[in-house]
Amino acid sequence: MKILRKVNIRTRIMLSLLFGIIFFSSLILFIFKSFSQSFIERYLYDYLRETQQEVAKSMELLIDEVNMLSARLLTNRKIYNVLTDEDSAFDVRQAMLRDIFDEMVVNTRVVGDIVFYVDSNTVFRYAPESEGISMPEESYISQLEQDNRFFVWGPVKRDKNNNSYILLGRKYRNFYSGQNGMYLIVYIRESSIHDISS
Repeated sequence: MKILRKVNIRTRIMLSLLFGIIFFSSLILFIFKSFSQSFIERYLYDYLRETQQEVAKSMELLIDEVNMLSARLLTNRKIYNVLTDEDSAFDVRQAMLRDIFDEMVVNTRVVGDIVFYVDSNTVFRYAPESEGISMPEESYISQLEQDNRFFVWGPVKRDKNNNSYILLGRKYRNFYSGQNGMYLIVYIRESSIHDISS
């Protein structure tokens, strides 16, 4: 108190005002920071939740599209007739299958290749050899053979341009004859999955 008495009134008022301004400014900044932080956290949480929901829906649509393509391939009688036609040459059958796939309007932004694996010597594919997409290994084929799931995810394959593909395979069971022993493998472009998440 003695120190305050020695300070003149003008300085006391100035110190009081300065202290008040600093105190109330700090209080306002603290309240504003707390409010804005909670607002931003809530906004970001909502944004991330909606973004994740959209990504999940898009992934479901992509997988549904591939599954529908698989179902269309499994139920197409022309494909089965070409696969079992042993009188025609391999190149002729390959060309006929590509024509059938083109008629089916395969979404090439999602599907990079379609492989019908009859046996190790007879493999039909949609993509031309010039794209350089590697074939599935025998270990993946034996996994398809032993697995009873609806479809089996496979390893990542690359083409000569270093584009990645995720394999989705299943047993090719003909709905008309009940015959099986062949395998259908769809190469899903990694870029289509990347486009969903970006």
